[in-house]
Amino acid sequence: MAGPPATIATPATAQDQRWALTATAFIDPAASVAITNLNSALDLDTPGGSPAPGSIADQENPDGAAGQDWRIAATGTGLFTIVNKGSGLLLGVSGEGVTAGTQALQWTDNGTPDHLWTITPR
Repeated sequence: MAGPPATIATPATAQDQRWALTATAFIDPAASVAITNLNSALDLDTPGGSPAPGSIADQENPDGAAGQDWRIAATGTGLFTIVNKGSGLLLGVSGEGVTAGTQALQWTDNGTPDHLWTITPR
């Protein structure tokens, strides 16, 4: 069963916009990490570990499944890509959307800006 959706939002300091990553993601670029929402305590996930482009991203109970393993990759521009280890696909935004509430999903790397993420320590 799919958990709460992962969607984009206007930047704020709300707890539901805070995600925890392990520090090794920045020390070892090959490391995979769980990305956990600090509000829900659920992990970013692709339901059933789907390898299909367009599969939605949601939040699920941590279970260590491939759909919950992500790799953070620096682009050299101060932005990052977030790659699902199970599928090799990038975390992106449906339709390259920029409107709050737009669903996050995984997609092939086609060079679009919706695959670029800012990670800000708080």
